[in-house]
Amino acid sequence: AFELQPAAGRHIVKVGEKVDVTFRFVRRGFPQITLVERRGDRPATRQLMNPDAQGRFRTTATADVEGEIEVRFAFGDRQTDPVTVVFASPPTLVNMQSELIYPAYTRMLPRTLEGVQSRLLGLAGTRITVGFTFSKELESAVITWDDGETLPLDVVGRFASISLLHSRERRASLQVKDIHGFNLDYPVSIDFELQRDEPPQIALPKHLVDDMPLLPAGVPTFGFGVRAQDDFGVTRCWLKWQKTTVDNPTKILDRGEVERQITPAQRKATVSFEKIFTGMAFVPGDKIIFQKYGGHEIKLD
Repeated sequence: AFELQPAAGRHIVKVGEKVDVTFRFVRRGFPQITLVERRGDRPATRQLMNPDAQGRFRTTATADVEGEIEVRFAFGDRQTDPVTVVFASPPTLVNMQSELIYPAYTRMLPRTLEGVQSRLLGLAGTRITVGFTFSKELESAVITWDDGETLPLDVVGRFASISLLHSRERRASLQVKDIHGFNLDYPVSIDFELQRDEPPQIALPKHLVDDMPLLPAGVPTFGFGVRAQDDFGVTRCWLKWQKTTVDNPTKILDRGEVERQITPAQRKATVSFEKIFTGMAFVPGDKIIFQKYGGHEIKLD
């Protein structure tokens, strides 16, 4: 009988580590045995060994590159099953590719980012797809958000990917497990940040003021222009009006809406609302209240 440490089989360690493989007869055995060692695909080498003071035969397996060392001990007409030491390196992130698909109202083309990013900035509603390339094949990859929630990635060989709808600011910590059971030395951190969508702005002419008197005969030709702007382009601008009276402003006699389309969309546009009350009858004491709206379906207060 004999003792073999570590046991026969595969043992995975990091490149550069040392593994002592020892053999000892439980009862009286041979004064010498033969070490049979194979490195990778090379032919096996054989070497006679003498025991140490404790009666153990010892060899140390180590390697400064990835590979395998197979160790057997032969004595008489027998030999042990192999102890295979696999030297492997932890995985590393080699490349990262990100694609941002913006909300439809922005009319922006998808944007691709090459290289490792520590920060991804997008509007709420942006579809963000991220692909990672690692130095080794993976078993799994998981993102852990700063609130503790986890999200597994799709893994194929050395590649891992994820697609999500960006809705809030948060930090992701990416960790992987490779085919040898090793993790990244340091998780990959990515900040998902929200890009601010500035509300549309509409500027009225200075001559338009509250409680502006106007003769009934001048109402049909009344009109004005506005300046509208939006960071992703103005697509339409419209005016809603109500007709009441000075004596009873809460009683609505009539109402309507005038819309102006802006094609193609413009970040800054001048929009005309001329003769919007043509064909309507007005008498002294009537009152018109109107509100302005604009942008990409966003109401302005």
